Amino acid sequence: MATDMKGRVFFWSASRSTFYPAELREIYKTSVHGWPSDAVEVDTALFVEYGLGSARPGKRRGTGPDGLPAWVTA
Repeated sequence: MATDMKGRVFFWSASRSTFYPAELREIYKTSVHGWPSDAVEVDTALFVEYGLGSARPGKRRGTGPDGLPAWVTA
């Protein structure tokens, strides 16, 4: 999959196990669910692996001990 991520910034919310694109931050802030209070900026490589990538059999996306995305046992 060819995806141009140049210049894109993403945030990760451990509590929601979800990525958020920085360019939509203001929209999320005014939405019913809001912007997650635990959102942290993550490296684009983490987004590509865990946001666009597929989990191996028996795994799902979750949060590792460091609070960042990780493949965890399903």
